Amino acid sequence: MNVPPRRPLFNRKPQSNIYRMFLWIVMLLGGIWMLQQINTGEIKPLFQATPLPTRSVDSYLMEGDAYFSAGNVNKAISSYQEAGRANPNDAQLWVELARIQTYSSAFLITNPEKKARLLEALDSANKAVELASEDSNVHAIRAFVLDWNANRNLYPDDLQQVQRFLNEAEQDALLALQFESTNTLALAYYAEILIDQQKWNQAELYMQQALARPDADQLMDVHRINAYLLETLGQYNLAITEYEKAITLEPNFTFLYLRAGANYRRLAFEIQNPDAALPVYEKSLEYFDRAVDINKQIGVNDPGPHLSIARTYSQLGEFFAAARNVRSSWRRRRRCLASAFPARTCR
Repeated sequence: MNVPPRRPLFNRKPQSNIYRMFLWIVMLLGGIWMLQQINTGEIKPLFQATPLPTRSVDSYLMEGDAYFSAGNVNKAISSYQEAGRANPNDAQLWVELARIQTYSSAFLITNPEKKARLLEALDSANKAVELASEDSNVHAIRAFVLDWNANRNLYPDDLQQVQRFLNEAEQDALLALQFESTNTLALAYYAEILIDQQKWNQAELYMQQALARPDADQLMDVHRINAYLLETLGQYNLAITEYEKAITLEPNFTFLYLRAGANYRRLAFEIQNPDAALPVYEKSLEYFDRAVDINKQIGVNDPGPHLSIARTYSQLGEFFAAARNVRSSWRRRRRCLASAFPARTCR
């Protein structure tokens, strides 16, 4: 009798499954790929801390403008520099930084500090020109930066460099007007350059054009430059009025108060009657005192206001008060040097 053999119920030989092997290979390759993506940063691990939100360029610019109006020019510069790092291809950003850096030089004490800051401003203006070579506003502000660099006090042994700066400033101003003949700032900055070139009649013509523009009243630069022109022409009362308009627009710019006070002092000096001159001298001292107060508020150790007060008291013949303010200005200068050079001992 033929009996069929038993089937191996419990000793079944393993059999390979091609589909299962293919699945394992796919999973292995997928795991390797995922590890590579994690290492390169394309895939973030689970439960990783979320990154801090990135600030927008506009927030840096708004912060910089606020600091600038508050008179804290160093923080304004830092905010604009952060914006420049975030958006390095914005010409308007760089040229506004150049303007702020230029005005910030008026808050500095020593000529080497002023010179270094103005050269930084020129670097920023040059970047703006590289990005927007046919922009009227860019060339206008570069002309302004070059004009402030053309300062004899900064280059006493190299007057040719001063003249080179001045010539280049004029070229940029004319180029700005070539691109936009009604650019208010370009007209005003060109007037300032012409004043420094002692071309007063031409300066008056361009200043009149700037003042005729509808936005002139809202621009501190226009009133400052017009005041500078009037002061140069000996029209001190009118110059004071323009400085006051500039102060209304930028109330924390102490150098505007110093110029207004200096014009009052000059007016008082020309008054022959001492009793009539005294109220004018007192008005001069008011402006210098306001500059002192603002410097205290914004943390600037500038001896300039105290020296201006001392000079005013000297003209009044009050030499004790003058000496006291000179001592105060020297203490402020020492504090400024100590803050700039912490390891240095001021004697």
